[in-house]
Amino acid sequence: MPSRFLSRIGAAIDLLEAALKIHPTYSSALNELGVQYLKLKDLDKAEAALTAALKIAPECFAPRLNHGIALIQRRNYEAARNELQRAVEAEGSSAAAHLYLGQSLVGLGAYKGAEKELKAAIDLGGGESLEAHRYLGAVYIETANHDRATSELETYLKLVPKARDADKIREIIKQQHAGGMGILKR
Repeated sequence: MPSRFLSRIGAAIDLLEAALKIHPTYSSALNELGVQYLKLKDLDKAEAALTAALKIAPECFAPRLNHGIALIQRRNYEAARNELQRAVEAEGSSAAAHLYLGQSLVGLGAYKGAEKELKAAIDLGGGESLEAHRYLGAVYIETANHDRATSELETYLKLVPKARDADKIREIIKQQHAGGMGILKR
């Protein structure tokens, strides 16, 4: 991450921590603090802030979603699924909640449930639907549905032609055309 972004994140963290000294039960500030730490990949501090936000506002959607994302980054897919299921229940119209719930289910090998959630993210649209195509391609690879895997990955590349792993995805698509088992991991 470029240093100018790191300095902006650091400044945001300083401001949020100052606000929390004045009002320590400000759940939105705790949530945003958690998000900033997620950007820095500091999962311990992110989880601490997000957990604190959820203690204050247990029914609040944003910290629940962000805590689920932190749990995915830790590869704690079971706990992530539980958090993200609650996020979907709270805000069923959130493509992000469906996307990340789908990702947690992929991590658990629950491909049928993952397919449902990823399709919901696509149906809801927005930026999250782009990434949902990628993960849906992975689901179809894992379930040996080569045609659907190829279709989803091709759709992803049409929508995100400059994806950082575009060459790898193109190779996986070639393998899928040949009936192979290319593996798509982040």
